[in-house]
Amino acid sequence: MNGARVLDCCSGVGIWGITALEMGAAEIVSCDGSFGSLNDMSRKIKNSNSLSPSTDKRVTRVQADVNYLSDVFIDECFDLSLVRMALHHLKNPFKTIYDLAR
Repeated sequence: MNGARVLDCCSGVGIWGITALEMGAAEIVSCDGSFGSLNDMSRKIKNSNSLSPSTDKRVTRVQADVNYLSDVFIDECFDLSLVRMALHHLKNPFKTIYDLAR
């Protein structure tokens, strides 16, 4: 995962994105519909035992409706896409999975 650009889709407070940073990802794009959850990610990074507070600069937060990822991100702009415990909430999970794979 060293140097990877990772999309953490439906990120919530960013647990999986933070894990990717701890594993060596260069950059995380944290995408969620909740502005509050996206902001809480900074607190999680500060409380991490293995990340410095400057790690927060490697995180881009995008508040967006994840049902329309193709309207937000271009093809092939991530090395890895993550989504956890959210597909059952989506209008069309198959489309979202397709968009994540692009």
